[in-house]
Amino acid sequence: MRFLCLLILAAGCSRQPAPATTLTLGQVSASVRSNLAAYLAAPANGTLRGHAQVQAAKARFDIAYRLALEASMGDARFPAHGDVLKAAQEIEALTKP
Repeated sequence: MRFLCLLILAAGCSRQPAPATTLTLGQVSASVRSNLAAYLAAPANGTLRGHAQVQAAKARFDIAYRLALEASMGDARFPAHGDVLKAAQEIEALTKP
């Protein structure tokens, strides 16, 4: 009986957690393009200061994306992380109404 309990405990501990879904570089890039397109299509899309902030965030995203894409040897299916996600989140925050 003791052996069975240990076996059950060991079996329960050996399970790997489900992997978290990670966005790819391509998915993040598509999301950024979509956010920017919606922002630019809005009739009243902010102030000049807001536009400057969006442009600066887009420039930071472009640099981070380009570096990540080069590091992944041009494969946009590579998981996005770090500066790419940070810049994409900044763009999303700036472009949401």
